[in-house]
Parts: sequence; structure tokens; C-alpha cells
Amino acid sequence: MATRPEEELIIGRILNDVKRNTTKGNYNASDLNRIESWMEYLKELLNEYGYFVTFTTKTDWEIGIGKPNMTSEINRIKTNLQKLKDAYFVMQSTPEVPSTDRLSINYVEANNIEKIMVDIEFLINNMAASFIYCGTVYCGE
Repeated sequence: MATRPEEELIIGRILNDVKRNTTKGNYNASDLNRIESWMEYLKELLNEYGYFVTFTTKTDWEIGIGKPNMTSEINRIKTNLQKLKDAYFVMQSTPEVPSTDRLSINYVEANNIEKIMVDIEFLINNMAASFIYCGTVYCGE
């Protein structure tokens, strides 16, 4: 069974966070671990409900350990996010996945990445809450 990550997604970054160099304004290893953990959770959750999606995640990011090709890593994350969207439903207000043409992401795109996952989890939870269980509904009552 999919286990929901303890750390909540962040969707309220503002330009002032970037200008003031706050933790919300800078993307680092903990942010990458959070979003990849959430992607893994949503992938497992979708698979449990029969919406099959496959991709690889990395949840052991560390600050200053190695220098992976960040362009390919960010693009992998964006591609994984698109796979999540394609595997299930999204709301009309759900943002688009940021383009893989850019080498980095800005604070709006960071918000959008996490907002997409918030929306997908919301819709999955609503679907699960609406299931009718055996013997709970009777015709002709």
C-alpha cells in the first residue's frame, strides 16, 4: 500500500521568497527529495487503483554529494510529472508541466510542479471516497 510522504508539498512560493533567499525561495536537495517522494507515492497509489504508470525516481538527494547532470535530472522529473498527469485525471485549473526546454525552474514552475501533485492526490482521494462497498447500497429501498 502506498505510504503518503510526511512532508507536505509547497505551492505558495512568491517572488519575495526568492529575493529574500528563504528556504521556500531556494530549491535544494530536500526539495528534490520531497517532490520525488511524492511522485513515487502518487505512482504507487495510481497503480493500486489500476491506473498504471511507470518511471524512476531518486529520493536520496544530498547537498554537495556528486554533481549529476541537473538538466537531465530536472527533465526526468518533469517527464515523470507528465506521466502522472497522463495516467489519471486533472482539474481544469491544474497547471501545465513546465517545459523540458529550460535548464532550470523558477518559483512559479516550482509551485506548479507541486500543485499538479496536490491536485492529483485530491482527485484520487475523492475517487476512493466515492467507492460503493459490497452490501452498502440496495435497490428498491
